[in-house]
Amino acid sequence: MKRIRVNDARAANVREFNEWMYRNRDKNHFDPEMFTYPSMHILAAEDNDGLVLFLPFHAVIMSDSLAPKPGASRLKISLALRECVYRLLEEAKRYGAGEIYFVAQDEETKQFAKSQGYEEMQGTVMRLKAKDVPTLEDRPQ
Repeated sequence: MKRIRVNDARAANVREFNEWMYRNRDKNHFDPEMFTYPSMHILAAEDNDGLVLFLPFHAVIMSDSLAPKPGASRLKISLALRECVYRLLEEAKRYGAGEIYFVAQDEETKQFAKSQGYEEMQGTVMRLKAKDVPTLEDRPQ
């Protein structure tokens, strides 16, 4: 198998990137707005035969594990969540993140998130914990 090299995409790759994104539009959920995010980058993977794929990436804010006080009123929880969303927006600006993710399990939390402007995503969200992956030095060659 040929060795794959990964680098930042170059300006010369724009035509291929646009064409490949368009041709894969039914499965890649491409959002052109990502180009407005300060942390946006595109990786280009290639082997000796040339380009193999592009992978755009950008920083996001991922909220995690909502923990409201047991017995707190819905109103109080909603107000607290709203203020947390405003704080997350400030953090997104600070980190150059163009998107904020919120994982909601129950219908009530989903409705609250939607009322704050979150949208339900299509597709499956996959997670990779960096600590569980071998370091570059330990990966198979």
